[in-house]
Amino acid sequence: MVTNAIQIDYRMAKMPHPTNDLIESCALVAFKTMKERVEIHTDTESAEWDELHSWLQEAWVEAAKHMFGVIAMHGGASIKKLDDENMKRKLDENDNQ
Repeated sequence: MVTNAIQIDYRMAKMPHPTNDLIESCALVAFKTMKERVEIHTDTESAEWDELHSWLQEAWVEAAKHMFGVIAMHGGASIKKLDDENMKRKLDENDNQ
């Protein structure tokens, strides 16, 4: 059996900031994983990332944001509510990282 399996040694890793590049990379990896599974089980070819409607790409990115949040919370991140002004500031900070 040929496999592309790898193991990530995360023990000394630090949680990175959720930059747009990181979240988009996570969304793309999740999409490609799902695409491969769908193609194997349906014996058909699926659309590539660049061929997806923008709303579907945005859904994958939103899912990646949620997954990042779950990992962060399990790693000890705190949760706080943001008002509109602070939310915009935090989004701008994340975009600039």
